[in-house]
Amino acid sequence: MWFPRTVSDKWMREMLETEQKNQIQSNNLTFKESKVLHLLSSGATCPQIADTLFISEATVRVHLHKIYQKINVKNKQKALQWCERNIDKLNKLAG
Repeated sequence: MWFPRTVSDKWMREMLETEQKNQIQSNNLTFKESKVLHLLSSGATCPQIADTLFISEATVRVHLHKIYQKINVKNKQKALQWCERNIDKLNKLAG
């Protein structure tokens, strides 16, 4: 397929802007939030995350709510998609 240069330039700028935005947002996660997100991405449920981190399920839900705001998603499914796209950053943050 061939795209006009103006279209491909616009597309690349948008991709770069999105990547930079994701990078900035992922840097705003606290250590605990990054651990919660890492556990979520590995398939853990809220009760399992709570048990692993020795916190209540309510606290896990609070962390998830804050994480969703910081990575600009609305639900768990979108957060998991974000994790797939940013797995390297997530692994660095979770330590």
